[in-house]
Amino acid sequence: MLESMAYWDAGYTHEDGVALGALWGVDAYEAKARAGALLHAGQTLPIEPSGTPSS
Repeated sequence: MLESMAYWDAGYTHEDGVALGALWGVDAYEAKARAGALLHAGQTLPIEPSGTPSS
């Protein structure tokens, strides 16, 4: 749950999940889960968020 919040709070969108999935060879759902876990752990993602981060 915290991983999902980290993804959306960072300003990433569904379209970003699709792009990450294409990079990582997984579907958008898996990409968003992986991305959220990475963000929650303090790591950065290979693409910038296309949305506006929550403060």
